[in-house]
Amino acid sequence: MHNDVRTYLDKLVEDGLEKCTDPQVHMFRRMYKHDDLDAPIKAVVTGIPDEKLENAWDQVKRTIIKNDKCADGLEADA
Repeated sequence: MHNDVRTYLDKLVEDGLEKCTDPQVHMFRRMYKHDDLDAPIKAVVTGIPDEKLENAWDQVKRTIIKNDKCADGLEADA
């Protein structure tokens, strides 16, 4: 993965996680840094292998969309 793309995706994931709830961020840590659940989110994100980073972003993005639907009073369909 090109370094500029990596940096961009890291930033997207980090910024997206700021919009997630604490339990959602905890789950993210469990999935990507299960050996250190207290690691700063930046360390968690930079530790994600390139081949998994796009999937991590997709997970965060879907979570944000689900949270927005719930906040708008709509039913979130997972």
